[in-house]
Amino acid sequence: RNYHIFYEACAAAAKLGGSKEYSFPQVLPKEKVVDEMVVNLEGFSELGNFAFLTRSTCQTLKDVDDVEMFERRINAMQTIGIKKEDLAQVFHMVAAVLNLGNTKFDAPPNNSEGSMVMKETEGNVSMAEKLLGIKSGDLEKALCNQTRVTRSVKAPW
Repeated sequence: RNYHIFYEACAAAAKLGGSKEYSFPQVLPKEKVVDEMVVNLEGFSELGNFAFLTRSTCQTLKDVDDVEMFERRINAMQTIGIKKEDLAQVFHMVAAVLNLGNTKFDAPPNNSEGSMVMKETEGNVSMAEKLLGIKSGDLEKALCNQTRVTRSVKAPW
């Protein structure tokens, strides 16, 4: 496994059965957490849906409850003073990274030198744009834009 937060958030999202709103806490006792909150897990789903999480044969850890660890992580972030709004942004960023990890590129028709997002992963790019607050289409433009720098000229290609 790589970064545990990926697996933990996916486990919490999978527990929701299609909803995006995770009511924290569900596993930890309420009196043991800093602050109850609703965590938006938009962009997360079953870990098998993400390329970054399926490359390893180790997807679960023996005797570890990923949902409990997800809640412990939220509580730890609250304990060190991370605000609810900032926690939401952290989870949006993490979900965006997972979705971008699914992105595949191909050459556009009639331009073997260019690149474009493959149709099969457009949904992942759109989700990443939404989570990051980027205007639709701008992320693909940024990812597929090529700039060449010579000694005196910086030119987009």
